[in-house]
Amino acid sequence: MRAADLLRQYRKSLNPPYTSNELVILLSLLFLLLVIPLTTISSRQARQLSIQAAATMSVTPNPVIAGGEFTITGSGFNPDQWGYFSTSCYGSFNVAVDSAGDLSFTRPAPIGPATCTFDVYQTEGKKQVLKATLTFEVVEMEKPGDINGDGVVNIFDASILASRWGTADPDADLNGNGVVDIFDASILALNWEG
Repeated sequence: MRAADLLRQYRKSLNPPYTSNELVILLSLLFLLLVIPLTTISSRQARQLSIQAAATMSVTPNPVIAGGEFTITGSGFNPDQWGYFSTSCYGSFNVAVDSAGDLSFTRPAPIGPATCTFDVYQTEGKKQVLKATLTFEVVEMEKPGDINGDGVVNIFDASILASRWGTADPDADLNGNGVVDIFDASILALNWEG
């Protein structure tokens, strides 16, 4: 007997219980029953995922100047909850998150050069979940007060500082507190070279 004859005889012996239309419907239903549970997530899970993915933080000024101040701002956190910070430079502390999901705080910068990492955790259910990480460098100013970068702290730097007094100009804000003020003038005076 040839293979083709065996195949014909096998087909004749089969008596399928379903018509082809019924088989298509049955397979379609089976597919839907398997796929829908795998792709469906609750609206609460979707909201948590979108919040978790959207949390971001930034630092100003950037770079952070050693001995100055810096401010960290963040958004996309779970609203009206505390953010628990675990840091490489400051230990651990809590910061309030407002009703819009934003946070902000100011800290003095380390005295010398450093790499600081800030991890923010929030409670979800009974566990702490990492929401965002920020790493930044704290650098020493090459010559504190040398605003124009000519290598000397002198009248030209004082003139630039005076012309930017009261602004948030990052070049003249020598201590990084967000405003050109008397503290910046004192840094310039302490490093005066003529």
